[in-house]
Amino acid sequence: MINRRFFSVVCFFVFYILFSNSGFSKTSSKEGIPQTSYQAKVVDISGEKYYPSVLQQIGQAKESIYMVMFLISYEPNVQDSPVAILLNELIKARQRGVDITVILDRNVDYKIKDYTKSFSLERKNIWAFQKLKEADINVYYDDLYTYTHAKTLIIDKESIITGSANWSRSAFQKNIEINFLIRSKQLAEELTKDVNKIKKFKASGIFPFSKKNAIRISRAFIDDPSFASLMMTNHSKRAFDIYLFLLKELGSNDQGKIILDYEKLAHSLGVYSEKNRTGYRRKINRELRKLQKTFSLIRFEPHHSKEAVITLLNYNDPEKPYAVPQKNFFIIPASYWEYGLQKHLSLRAQFCYLINLFMLSVSDIPPVWSSGRGSLSKRFHIDKWTISKGMGELRRHNLIDIKYMSPVGEIYSYSFPNHYVFLPLYDPEKLEKHMIKLQKTYGIKKLRKARKYAAIVFKENDPIVVKEIILMMNVYSEPVKKAFNIVNKKRISNPKRSYAYVRGIIDNLTKK
Repeated sequence: MINRRFFSVVCFFVFYILFSNSGFSKTSSKEGIPQTSYQAKVVDISGEKYYPSVLQQIGQAKESIYMVMFLISYEPNVQDSPVAILLNELIKARQRGVDITVILDRNVDYKIKDYTKSFSLERKNIWAFQKLKEADINVYYDDLYTYTHAKTLIIDKESIITGSANWSRSAFQKNIEINFLIRSKQLAEELTKDVNKIKKFKASGIFPFSKKNAIRISRAFIDDPSFASLMMTNHSKRAFDIYLFLLKELGSNDQGKIILDYEKLAHSLGVYSEKNRTGYRRKINRELRKLQKTFSLIRFEPHHSKEAVITLLNYNDPEKPYAVPQKNFFIIPASYWEYGLQKHLSLRAQFCYLINLFMLSVSDIPPVWSSGRGSLSKRFHIDKWTISKGMGELRRHNLIDIKYMSPVGEIYSYSFPNHYVFLPLYDPEKLEKHMIKLQKTYGIKKLRKARKYAAIVFKENDPIVVKEIILMMNVYSEPVKKAFNIVNKKRISNPKRSYAYVRGIIDNLTKK
């Protein structure tokens, strides 16, 4: 409907610009179908005039912006591009109270391969979607089977920007694009009705853990280079663990102040000793002073032979107490501490775990989110090697799965962002019991061999996969060995280095 109306509007207003100085009046077509035209002011903003005009109109918006866009080609690593500047202008408008709704196109991308049809979701607008959602803007994809080709903004229920231009480098700098700025309250009202008729995608994803008793963490903790990433640089794992523990203990206390239970914290850190109470208190106090002096996250008031008083501080103004965030936050499940993940994971894996939680908070299809290492590195201020190692450790612990995307283009010059799948948390003690049970049933040698094979595809801590490998080894020892040897030669980032691919090789070998 929007496309037809856009075509009609363009035709009418081109005629208006060329031949008339007056507005339109309502008329009827010869076929008897009512046609509505509107009194309006029209400005040609084609070509190079489009970008500065849109930037100005968004900057002047006071009440509302409705936006429908087929393509926003946003690159997170290029913040000085026209697309990034326009998105940042939308975010500034939202921050000053403008009500914003954005609808982006996304369709099912069908592929025919070996006479079989498979499909995946188009990914062209994923970065723009995530950026706008993080900024608390109402952003939606259209329904998967709706093809939304419009490129329209409706501002303050009066100004309409419409035409052929997407938000992309090509549209702004290379293509020949025709666009108009139209002032008409009546037309804006009609187009807003059309926009509201667009079917929006309803996410079918399921959040991978219970939000009950979950702890809210401000995104700034890992988004700002002064906090978590600085702890990474300083290798301050214990300070990192203590700070997360303090956030958990703070709960919903808006005063930012807690009385520290040293014994409880020592148990959480795994340093408790009944015989050396002074020793673990000294270790904890050393890290608390580091949180105060190096990271400016707390105010520490120790008391001899008594529990210390801790005041958590505001990230932006350390003179003020920390307040539980009401927006721009992600959550850590209570089971993170219940299962003692901080004792089992390295600092880089813990940091990457928080990245997963952060990205889940802006994903439209949890428990799945997508990103490339370069973008994550720049976003969270840590190097790509650390991200690879941290994510790899989480994968080996069966806490996430990673779907690497195949490279495309000339000489495989480009690959889509990786898909990360956040897996349900589990109790490490129960995992150990599962492995002991497998050992008793099949013997220690077979268990070790199966886990060694499983480690090739990052599944050594998945008891279901380990058991399947043992059973296959009992029947197809050589095909199993050959399949894992084939996959082991592939790079870690190769999509074929997966258990599913191993199973496929085994199936083909055993058929022969």
